[in-house]
Amino acid sequence: MNGTPYRMIAARSLEPGPALVVVSLPGATVRGIVARVQRGWTETVRVQFTSGDELILQESAMIGLVDQVARGRRRPSAEHRR
Repeated sequence: MNGTPYRMIAARSLEPGPALVVVSLPGATVRGIVARVQRGWTETVRVQFTSGDELILQESAMIGLVDQVARGRRRPSAEHRR
């Protein structure tokens, strides 16, 4: 574990925002910031990233959500923890 704070959520719970989303697919991993989320009629979620990439996922698909604020923070060094 690399210490990066993340959580797993179902695609149906995804909302646009500053968090980094990580989706592992066969042969590729997609990482990006969500620009738009559209729920479909057939239990699907269309996710558009700020990069222009687009995925259509099942509502129940689990995706990783990385907290951008916590990612930017640095751990205090040993001398600053006193």
